Amino acid sequence: MNRRIRFLALFLVTLGVLLGLSLLRPSAQSADLEVASPQPDAELQVETITPPYPFIWWEAEQPAATNFPDSNPFSPANDEEAAVLSDGEWISVEGEYAEPLYLEYAVEVPDGGDYYFYARKFWQHGPFRWQWDGGAWQETGNTSFLMDEAAIREFVEANWVPLGQVAMTPGSHRLRVELVRNEGAAAFDCFALTQRPMAARGKLQPDQRYTADMSGWVVFDPVSDPFTDSPLDLRSLNEPTAGSQGWIQAQEGRFVHERTGEPLRIWGVNVGPAVLPMDDEQMAQMARFLAKQGVNMVRFHGRITPEAAMVLDEGMRDRLFALVAALKQEGIYTKLSLYFPLWYNLEDFGYDGQHPFGLIFFNPDFQAQYQTLWRDLLTSVNPYTGLALKDDPAVAIAELVNEDSLFFWTFDPESNLPEEQRELLERQFADWLMERDGSLDLALSSWGNTDARVATDRVAVWSAGAIASEANSPRAQATAQFLADRQTRFFTEMRQFLKEELGYGGLVLASNWITADARTLGALDKYTNTVGDLMDRHGYFGGMHEGERASYALSEGDRYQDQSALLLENPSRDDGDRPLSLPFMDVQYDNKPSIVSEINWSMPNYFRADFPVLLAAYGSLQETDGFFFFATNVVRWDQQLGKFAIASPVVMGQFPATALIYRQGRLQAGPPVVTLDRPVEAIQNLQGVPVAAPENLDALRETDLPTDGEAPSADQVIDPTAFLVGQVQLNYTEGQDVAQIADLSTFHDRTAHQIRSNTRELTWDYDGGLLTLNAPTVKGAVGFLAHAETLSLAPLTLTSDMDYGSILLVSLDNEPLDRSRSMLLQVMSADENFGWQVEGTTEKTIQSVGTPPLVVRELSGTLNLARPDASALTVTALDANGYPVEIVGNAATIQLAGDRFYYWITAE
Repeated sequence: MNRRIRFLALFLVTLGVLLGLSLLRPSAQSADLEVASPQPDAELQVETITPPYPFIWWEAEQPAATNFPDSNPFSPANDEEAAVLSDGEWISVEGEYAEPLYLEYAVEVPDGGDYYFYARKFWQHGPFRWQWDGGAWQETGNTSFLMDEAAIREFVEANWVPLGQVAMTPGSHRLRVELVRNEGAAAFDCFALTQRPMAARGKLQPDQRYTADMSGWVVFDPVSDPFTDSPLDLRSLNEPTAGSQGWIQAQEGRFVHERTGEPLRIWGVNVGPAVLPMDDEQMAQMARFLAKQGVNMVRFHGRITPEAAMVLDEGMRDRLFALVAALKQEGIYTKLSLYFPLWYNLEDFGYDGQHPFGLIFFNPDFQAQYQTLWRDLLTSVNPYTGLALKDDPAVAIAELVNEDSLFFWTFDPESNLPEEQRELLERQFADWLMERDGSLDLALSSWGNTDARVATDRVAVWSAGAIASEANSPRAQATAQFLADRQTRFFTEMRQFLKEELGYGGLVLASNWITADARTLGALDKYTNTVGDLMDRHGYFGGMHEGERASYALSEGDRYQDQSALLLENPSRDDGDRPLSLPFMDVQYDNKPSIVSEINWSMPNYFRADFPVLLAAYGSLQETDGFFFFATNVVRWDQQLGKFAIASPVVMGQFPATALIYRQGRLQAGPPVVTLDRPVEAIQNLQGVPVAAPENLDALRETDLPTDGEAPSADQVIDPTAFLVGQVQLNYTEGQDVAQIADLSTFHDRTAHQIRSNTRELTWDYDGGLLTLNAPTVKGAVGFLAHAETLSLAPLTLTSDMDYGSILLVSLDNEPLDRSRSMLLQVMSADENFGWQVEGTTEKTIQSVGTPPLVVRELSGTLNLARPDASALTVTALDANGYPVEIVGNAATIQLAGDRFYYWITAE
């Protein structure tokens, strides 16, 4: 192997560690730096406020008539459980009952008009129907939209569900509720009629809010947003309607609008099938809320078929149509992700409890069903827009496959494929070898092993893990090339089907997954994806989290460790080495747009305030074209933090500044610092085989690194901090290896442990755990603020004793901050569920996951704006929805309040 090939192999090792570790949800240890004390014992109080709209509320356990049995099987067992329910109780039933059960209520309506009708009940249990005053029956089944979630005990929770709109006259009315089954569980807590759409807030009525006397913490319980004028409203960043400037296209590595050529970046979120039962009004409210936060694309990620067949569910299709239309009206595009093997159990293809990983890449019958699904979805006219989805520019991206690859651990023909599918694949391999080598005997003899033939027309296919472990062997290389051919062929044919046969005008994305060994297989897998219009990947970051449901939920008894991304900790080592691997580190492949369609700093983790800031900062630096936060299924704010919550103060609460920074390019893109041209032949021959074990890449010594801009010698590696300095590019070519590598020594001070971007706007102190942003229209810092000295980011200086938090000052008029006349000051720390309790220090055990509402670590700090007119600039504190609360002074000195996230600084 010549010098350049060895260098590129080493780079791919580094690349594999960077991408592989970040995608595999690395564990971590908490910082040695001091952090907040646990929540104090406090009693949650409810105070009365002026209601934002007229409403009527009544308790379900107080019917005027009922035949529910006296037993109440889901009654709260203690005061803690009772505190979750309105008035501390509900009415419930379980088992079989001889006759239909009913509840009747006398409801007084003081003012006539159209009302929104809601019930708070036990999850999807107890399908029921209801009627007002003996009128027409309406029914709610077991797929209602759950507006919120409040756990009472394990497997028992209360949820608000919408029941549509009713016209009410003044006076007394009779409501009758009947269960539609004579068996099963059911429970009802309360009902409500409201003259405006209700924001579900657990047991709280619209004229109530939570308070608590909590030293060091404040309650987050915003009132319903009326969506009137607010300086935080980023709706204007979106088009009047999504697609009004034509299709989004990929040009020269960027997204642009078809008609204007104007570039755009995507600040997106994920939603799933749980949002489809929303009514039209709730979809409109969710879309308006997301647009206000700066969101311009939503990835719908979910199955819209039965579990056992690739057949479109027409009911789900129609609600997906409604979602696309609601988002479109707020200038929000839709990305469709419809296939993930984990959603399916395909008995017709021989699967018995297994998921069909890999099947879609080689089975033509399944591929035909998959094409039919897309045909049925894309060619049907959306009644809400009058357009078929294939003709609607608001449907911007079609994603072919989520998290599946013939090069991942899930691909193991011997154990994971039914016999008939394994035989099909083995025949295809034999045919491919004969076409390539002229005869099967010749192909197998070149391997020096004829045992691979399992029949006259079949050749055994190794698993991804076996290919990686035997990467130097001709058999492994041939198998990898065959699998790459299957994968590439599927992606190519599907793109042609969507674009040419169906006439879909949007972008087609291949997939987004990783491999069994990124060093040998990663570049080859990505190469198969380049037949799409853009590149994609997923990234999750968080500390160790162990428990029975730890992969998707938070539970009492779980063990975990906090981790700060800003400290670059590596818990698997005790020598202080740092892995330098984070989910936003982005490789630009073949000059194609690059997105991260799932990303999260998952719970439990105290250190999440840097999450949106790092994406905005380094996404801008690296020219990443889009991020999709994972995930939300609520109309507005989460009431309780779960594993992947994003509609929370720490994440979405920081969208106003971070979305503005990222989407408007307030931070510069960095020039490339690494550009590699890699021959396709080398990739296909698995020449990414490492010459150094990946763990050795953690310990980067100064002597290991290139310093003169030339290709390094064989015992050197690329500094992975390149991703924190500028862009990293990898191109597949038919020519020779070419490497262009910048000298990073002027940007990475290894003595001070600081990395500066080549734009000189970002400085990362990974010992102190602090990132500073210093651009003409953006100033601020995120991390361990209390351990930093006064930060001077002219014209701003700031100090804070927050143990961990974020402070950003952003120009709203896009003028430099030394002359801007409208600025947003945004502050955040940490958030938790009320009553969140743990024991332990470095390794913690959850004693209580807590309840609604969310609480935020108290904010603090002092800022000074050194401008001649600073004392004439008015500082107005805003509430959590971005509306003015009070004038708090001028910009010469700003003292942060403990419970204010936003301040609007204006000149008269």
